[in-house]
Amino acid sequence: MAAINIQFIQSVLKRGLIAIVLMFFSKEAFCQEIDSANMVKSKQLKINASIIGLSISYEKSVSRNLTINYEAGLSYSFYVGGGALYGKRFGYELSPIFSIENRWYYNLNKRYRKGKKITNNSGNFLSIKAGYRASPITSKNLYDNPALAIIPAWGIQRNIGKKISFELAPGYAFILDTQRNEWSKSINLSIKFGYILY
Repeated sequence: MAAINIQFIQSVLKRGLIAIVLMFFSKEAFCQEIDSANMVKSKQLKINASIIGLSISYEKSVSRNLTINYEAGLSYSFYVGGGALYGKRFGYELSPIFSIENRWYYNLNKRYRKGKKITNNSGNFLSIKAGYRASPITSKNLYDNPALAIIPAWGIQRNIGKKISFELAPGYAFILDTQRNEWSKSINLSIKFGYILY
């Protein structure tokens, strides 16, 4: 009876050891696949151009699919208006802008499995951005007060070649006019082309 129990225990231990080894290797293989698919770039520095300005951004990973994007630049606003009574008028302003944004790239694994590129964080993301527009450094016939903004958005980022990126991020902006202490809200659309420095 004792011999049977020892053989039974040895058999269970062998099977258990084999199962653990197989689980370990299959887990390692699975984790490597997920890691290679879901790993965002550790850091990325870009010069960006949009319809309303120029900026420089630094995106840093904080986990496999989360990044923090820091951005600083200049925003350009203008208008052309007028009529028969006052004639045509033209106004413009140039304001410094600063923002910090948390991005969650949610489809990198899916893109990877389909054989699509995920380099330079090419994927779709959900984000929340906190931004500040300072007083204009130069203006004529146009002046916007300094403002804070909170912008939740959905976006895409894609590569065009090795060094150019395209970004589209529609969202909704909650804006605080810091001089009047008044809140407003509006649809926000960010369209950017970037040159990837590294």
